[in-house]
Amino acid sequence: MRNIRIIGLILLTAFIVSAVTGIANAASLTAWGQGKVPMGNDFTDIAAGYYHCLVLRSDCSLVAWGDNDDGQCNVPVGTGFETVAAGGWHSIALKLDGSLEAWGYNDHNQCDVPLGTDFTAIAAGWWHSLALRSNGSITAWGRDNYDQNDVPSGTDFTAIAAGASHNLALKSDGSLQAWGNNNYGQCDVPNDVDYKLITAGTYHNVAIKSDGFLIAWGYNDHNQCNVPDGNNFKAIAAGYEHSVALKSDGSLTAWGRNNYGQCEVPDGNDFVAVTAGQWHNMAIKADGTVVVWGYSYFGQCNVPSDSNSISIAAGDYHGQAITSDGSLVAWGRNNYGQCNVPVGTDFIAITSGGWHSMALKEDGSLVAWGNNDYGQCNVLADTNFVAIDAGYEHSLALKEDGSLVAWGRNDHNQCDVPPGTDFAAIAAGYEHSLALKLDGSLVAWGRNDYNQCDVPSSTDFVAIAAGDNHNLAIHSDGSLVAWGSNLAGQCDIPAGTDSVMAITAGGWHSLALKSDGSLVAWGRNKDGQCDVPGGTNVLAIAAGYNFNVAIVYIIPGDFDANRQVNFVDFTIFASRWTDTGCNYKNNWCGQTDLDKMGTVDIIDLAIFGQHWLQVPE
Repeated sequence: MRNIRIIGLILLTAFIVSAVTGIANAASLTAWGQGKVPMGNDFTDIAAGYYHCLVLRSDCSLVAWGDNDDGQCNVPVGTGFETVAAGGWHSIALKLDGSLEAWGYNDHNQCDVPLGTDFTAIAAGWWHSLALRSNGSITAWGRDNYDQNDVPSGTDFTAIAAGASHNLALKSDGSLQAWGNNNYGQCDVPNDVDYKLITAGTYHNVAIKSDGFLIAWGYNDHNQCNVPDGNNFKAIAAGYEHSVALKSDGSLTAWGRNNYGQCEVPDGNDFVAVTAGQWHNMAIKADGTVVVWGYSYFGQCNVPSDSNSISIAAGDYHGQAITSDGSLVAWGRNNYGQCNVPVGTDFIAITSGGWHSMALKEDGSLVAWGNNDYGQCNVLADTNFVAIDAGYEHSLALKEDGSLVAWGRNDHNQCDVPPGTDFAAIAAGYEHSLALKLDGSLVAWGRNDYNQCDVPSSTDFVAIAAGDNHNLAIHSDGSLVAWGSNLAGQCDIPAGTDSVMAITAGGWHSLALKSDGSLVAWGRNKDGQCDVPGGTNVLAIAAGYNFNVAIVYIIPGDFDANRQVNFVDFTIFASRWTDTGCNYKNNWCGQTDLDKMGTVDIIDLAIFGQHWLQVPE
């Protein structure tokens, strides 16, 4: 259902030969849509909501990703932001001028920020918001079902934190005050007066004392309040039922509930900031990059680095790639073992279904893994297969004699393949199947509630793709046709989408690769799956339910990403000449320091010269 579909035997063969022989050492993966962690090393502040993430860049602009059902990731445009906070399903930012801005879920008016330019700190609960003013007073707004907006009087507060429906504040004398929901004792603050940092989880709190020791209180069913020993802590964060701390040596530690690996902290001692969401965490490293771990919803866009991929596939919430040595890599959700790829270096094609995966080997045999509730992983023992595709819970294969075979779930007859030996390509949707014949005509079978099996009558098709309940096909002239469900506009092909060489279809969106290497996407865009990256260096595409994966061609020195190294790139390179002390917060500096030694010098020029006037094969 979600593999590369560049069909038509001549086109497919030519493309794969080019991909394998011409760019095998210069191909990398990129992904966009749900769960995408942004690239870059210029991040200065982070915040994690229930299922979304928010970061501040060094230029004071914002970036967000994750769940966007309520617009909590639709960050405002601009570069005037100072710090960020993420609530359950809303976001809030403090601007450099001391004013506030909020967006996302607003049923309780938690985004209706108070006026003024005297704010110095912010915090966000599940459905309420909190801010500290320059005079040391606190203001709150949003849902007030536990009196969480009844802020204490006084002008001696120095820090604030918000849980699901309670608040915590630090006073100038080092004492604490809490109010709101107290069903787990989260508002019963300790009596000491030597605290310097505070954080609030959903129903518990953690604080650092002036001597560096930790203390925690509130809900403790998963030991999230059983703090580690030691007095070397300098930052803390609390999630739903877990806690995480940054040590003075730059390393991290976490404790509490670990159902999604949120307590399995990354190695290293170069972390400078940390925050916690519902079941995930984020940290900033000293070089300005962001690391995310835990429940990442579902990590399907966190592609492996340096995988040197030549083929890709995307399932509902997981991705796969074949590397240049013929081995497999996978990432994303693994609830059925769909990312537990088999060992070997003889794989030539892959496909990903809803919760299962399948691969074709050099000898024509098949292997499948993941969810097998309907026998979709029970591959046939033959060794004469030439193409494969996976639907949500069924599998489809093309044999070298041009016949078809299918297995797995069949409640809509999606496995009842038509007879004949004149098939050239296949595609599997949610509960339907599609095939391209040698004469350029199409045939489809299976579920047809959106007319996805009512194929167009032309006989000049060269490629096909199947989404959940819609299909795409390329005519021989490079134009497209789409049919089936159009509830999200996934069949409304944008004007100017011509010269198409590859197509793929996700759950409710469509994606096309043009001959110039650029991308076009349309349909549902709730998770940014249609916000295609710029440039013309894309070689292959695959669409999952709500995300995409692409293989991109990279030439060292192609700074303007136009697929060639020429005088324009040299001008960009020259503008950074003798730039020293690169910390990669400057994008151009990070690109032109080709040997990554912190200086743009003669060695980088030599590397650049090796690729002068180079273009992709």
